[in-house]
Amino acid sequence: MTEVRMDTDHIQATYDAGVLTLRIPVAAEAKPRKIEISAEPDHRQTADRGQKEGLT
Repeated sequence: MTEVRMDTDHIQATYDAGVLTLRIPVAAEAKPRKIEISAEPDHRQTADRGQKEGLT
C-alpha cells in the first residue's frame, strides 16, 4: 500500500443529527498529474495505413 499525504491544514469536521463527517483533503503534491508525451513527426503512424498500402 502506498502512503497518502494529507493536507492537514485544511481538515473540516461537521456534526449533524448524530453523524460526524470528516473531510481530509489529499495534499496537492500527492495528487496524480498528467504528463504530456510527444513524439517526433517522423514516427507517427495512422490507423488506416494498412488500407492505403493494400495490406488488409
